[in-house]
This record gives sequence, structure tokens and C-alpha cells, in this order.
Amino acid sequence: MLSFDQVQNWLKMITGIIPLHSDMCVNMCLAYTGVFAPLSVCPICGENQYEQQYHNIGDPKVAHCQFVTLPIGPQLQALW
Repeated sequence: MLSFDQVQNWLKMITGIIPLHSDMCVNMCLAYTGVFAPLSVCPICGENQYEQQYHNIGDPKVAHCQFVTLPIGPQLQALW
């Protein structure tokens, strides 16, 4: 029996469809893409984009919330 990660990697290899993860406001006000990409605080509700944790210098920031999109191009290509 394959694990979830193994199945996910197998499907990526076969289909070429790779999910795109983007950060979004925890209250679902906006997505931090396009003109909102450089922001670290939501201009609508004032929530921080990243979790407030004590990190060492150079540690990656962890987003509060993310959404996933599957590009239509590779999906259509996988059908053919």
C-alpha cells in the first residue's frame, strides 16, 4: 500500500500536473498574489500573513493559510 505522499509524487510524475500553493489571508479577504504579493499584513482586516513564531535568522516564514490551484494547461495536456 502506497502512502499519500508516494501516490501524490507518482501522479505528478505521470500527469505533469503540479499544484501551485499561494498564501491567503486567514479570514479569506485576499490572496497575496499580484499587487498584494509584497504585503505582510492584510489591508482589509489587519491580520498578519505569517504565523508569529520565534525563528532563527534565515528560517522560512510559515503562512497562516494557503490555497491550491491546479493549472488548466497541464490538465488538458494530460488528457491527450
